[in-house]
Amino acid sequence: GGGGGGGVGSPAGGRPSVQLEDGFAPEVVRQLRTLGYNLTFVSLRGELREGYGAAVRLDGRTVTAGGDPRRGGAAGVVDVLSREDRGRASPPR
Repeated sequence: GGGGGGGVGSPAGGRPSVQLEDGFAPEVVRQLRTLGYNLTFVSLRGELREGYGAAVRLDGRTVTAGGDPRRGGAAGVVDVLSREDRGRASPPR
């Protein structure tokens, strides 16, 4: 982590650090701390401040992604085929 100027980071020799908005269940916060994360809350109680979170999961040839619905915009996929796959690929529909 640590990219994008916020979210998750790990200072040299320290515990990983995560910035959170208020609103996470107390059990989730407790579990993150148990896992060793240093948590910093970046909003007041009840305030939604961030609104630009995104996550991407790569699983073999499958990509799953999601973004915070409080922001506008769109997502897309760029299909990159290996040289071998290009010869077998069917034309776009």
